[in-house]
Amino acid sequence: MRYRIATRGEIPGDRTADIRDLPGSRAEVLFAPGHIKPRLVAGIRRLANHQVVHGSWRQRWTGSSQAAGEAQGFLRGVSRWERIPGRLLPSGRAAVCIEEDGSCVMLVDEDTCTPQLQNAVNDLHLRLAGDGFWIQVWFDRRPLPSAHTPAPPLTTPRAPLIAA
Repeated sequence: MRYRIATRGEIPGDRTADIRDLPGSRAEVLFAPGHIKPRLVAGIRRLANHQVVHGSWRQRWTGSSQAAGEAQGFLRGVSRWERIPGRLLPSGRAAVCIEEDGSCVMLVDEDTCTPQLQNAVNDLHLRLAGDGFWIQVWFDRRPLPSAHTPAPPLTTPRAPLIAA
């Protein structure tokens, strides 16, 4: 996973965050200029690299642009950013991660991103973690997905809201 500040025009004008597929089943998260400081990008990159290298999260899509769609509301996992005063974070950190089985909350220095970006990232994470495109794999609690594990569903199953 790559994270970077986009150049002007790379993200549609009404968005502050976007995700793109890269070759080799990788992805890139882009942040709109003026909405994030480089030190937060570096902090998020460090945390995400740690999570991926140590295997606590896996990506489950492969170059199909599925991740950029609207959240379907499956709530398979929780991943989100919360803006807090920087003085509450460990010295020198722009972000820290708090994880529990099924959730990952990144506490970010409120001076390093705008509320609009926080909302956009949380919408993106609702799609990625909530719909099962990013899955948490804690080896002592959750098995690795097998090659036979079906891909995340692309639509919400249709069911009546009220049973007849």
